[in-house]
Amino acid sequence: MKLTEHKIREAMFDVAAQCKCRTDLTKHRILLISIIQENRHDKQPISIKHGHHVTVATGPVTTTTTNRDGYVTIEEMIDNIKPLQDYCLATPTKMDRLAAALTVFWGEVGLKPGRKVNKRMFLRGLNKLGRKELEREARGRPTLHSAVAHALFDIIDQNNNNQLTEIEIGNWMAASGLNPTDARRMMEEADKKKKGYISREELIESEFCSFFHPEKCMRQLGIRVV
Repeated sequence: MKLTEHKIREAMFDVAAQCKCRTDLTKHRILLISIIQENRHDKQPISIKHGHHVTVATGPVTTTTTNRDGYVTIEEMIDNIKPLQDYCLATPTKMDRLAAALTVFWGEVGLKPGRKVNKRMFLRGLNKLGRKELEREARGRPTLHSAVAHALFDIIDQNNNNQLTEIEIGNWMAASGLNPTDARRMMEEADKKKKGYISREELIESEFCSFFHPEKCMRQLGIRVV
C-alpha cells in the first residue's frame, strides 16, 4: 500500500479548512491512525482523492472532509479548541496556555491574525515548519510542537496526576468531534509499556513522531509512504 507524505499534509489542510469542524493539532493524526488500523485488519485499500473533497476510505470506515471556503485562519484554529473547556473541564488558564502555544506554532506555518491561508501556502509553511522542528529536535532544543503538547496534556489531564487515562483520552476525542470509544486504540498505540495510562513524555513523543515523522507510524502499520 502506498501513501505519500504530501497527501497526508493535504488531508491535514482539508481537515483544518472545515470551519465548523471541531479539530485541534492532533485530530489529523487520530483520524489517520484510526483509519490505517482499520485498514490493517480489513485489508482494504486506502485511497486519497485530490480536489474539493479529500476522502480516506477503508472498509466500514469512511471519513470525508470538505473544504468549506478553501482557507484556514489562526482565529479558526483557536476557536476550534473551545470544546475542550467543556469536555475536559479545562480552566481558563489552561485554555489560554494552549491558545498561546498554538498561536506560535501555527504562526510559523503562516497563520497570522487576520490572514487567510490557502492550501498552497499552508503546505509550503508546514514543510518549512517541519524542517525547523526537526532541526530543533536534532539539537536537543525544545520544539514549538512540544509546547503545544504540554499545554494539551494539562487540559486532558483533568485530575492533574500527570497520567492520562482512557476516560480522559475519550473526553479529549469527544471534544475533537471523534468517537470517544476509540480512546482504547490510541491508548494501545501510545502506552508502549502497557501501564494503563499515557505519560506526559509518551504523549509528546508520540504526537511529535506522528506529526513530523508520519512515515514511521505508517511503517509500523504496514503502510509504505512514498
